[in-house]
Amino acid sequence: MSVLIGPYEFFGPYSSIAELADASGVFAVLHPAGEEEYELICLDHAENVKEAVAVTCADRRSPDPVLIAACYMPGVSAANRQKIAKQILDELDDHEAEVHLLD
Repeated sequence: MSVLIGPYEFFGPYSSIAELADASGVFAVLHPAGEEEYELICLDHAENVKEAVAVTCADRRSPDPVLIAACYMPGVSAANRQKIAKQILDELDDHEAEVHLLD
């Protein structure tokens, strides 16, 4: 299963951090907003997605359920991952796009 966030396809969404890989990439923390739609809570990049999500979710003290999606980018520099994350956020802000589940 995957989700489309901006122009990028992300693996997930997963309910458990254990399903994430120890790999670099961009990750999204999502809240279910409908049957096949999600609200984006957080989008960031990391050298190790699994570790970064563990910290991000631990810092977020909310009773609302969250799901995680990841777009792995091995070999992509931190600067380029940051640019990609910003591009996605800018696109979502400009178009008020939603995050959709893909088959």
